[in-house]
Amino acid sequence: MNRYFNDISFTPEQFDTLGNLLPSSLLEAFQKMAGDHANLLGVGYDSLAKRGLLWIILQTRYEILRMPKPQEIIRIHTWPLPATRLGFERNYLIYDKKGEVLIKGNSLWSIMDASTRKLAQVGNLYPEMEYCLEKTFEERARRLQDFEKQAPASTVIPHASYIDSNGHVNNTYYPIMALSTVGGLQGPLKGFQIDYLHEVLCGQPLKIFAIQEGNALIAKGESAEGARMFACSFIYK
Repeated sequence: MNRYFNDISFTPEQFDTLGNLLPSSLLEAFQKMAGDHANLLGVGYDSLAKRGLLWIILQTRYEILRMPKPQEIIRIHTWPLPATRLGFERNYLIYDKKGEVLIKGNSLWSIMDASTRKLAQVGNLYPEMEYCLEKTFEERARRLQDFEKQAPASTVIPHASYIDSNGHVNNTYYPIMALSTVGGLQGPLKGFQIDYLHEVLCGQPLKIFAIQEGNALIAKGESAEGARMFACSFIYK
């Protein structure tokens, strides 16, 4: 039970006209796998809610070795690493039917107190088990650096449909907001990283800024007060 897997496929609507699997669709798949596995381990949403706690995600990144195709049957593996002072890291590997790795990713999670909306120190939530210690990336991803903003590309106001059971914008919608300001992905995607810095609530306006830096599009969302709420990087081949 320390390593969980499932077979899925992505529909044609989850790809853009360039053949890219949309980041929001892959984040949704990662999120579902993490939630299903957490439930099996006894630390899912309902179990934590009884204790007044919530899972929150701090960062996700992934690298595409070969883009899956629409309707292709693929297998996602996920497993957590032992908790550290930084949080709870979870890994993902996506394989094709031949057993070749298509995508590797990981995410960093933490625990929030549902009433105070502050991070909670709870130690290791997971049951006693023998961990799979394999890492999809040897080095931990650093937070994306801020950049000097120019004129905002646009202002986005999160719709009620973006809000999840935790009362804030679901992690899968941030790349949608970022890409809406630049007209979508501009080429074949190689990788993606997103840092979730602060909660974004329904109806909270975000000013979206973006710059091109080498082969990456770097975007960020700022609150009306100028606080950086999230940052993400779309890395092209």
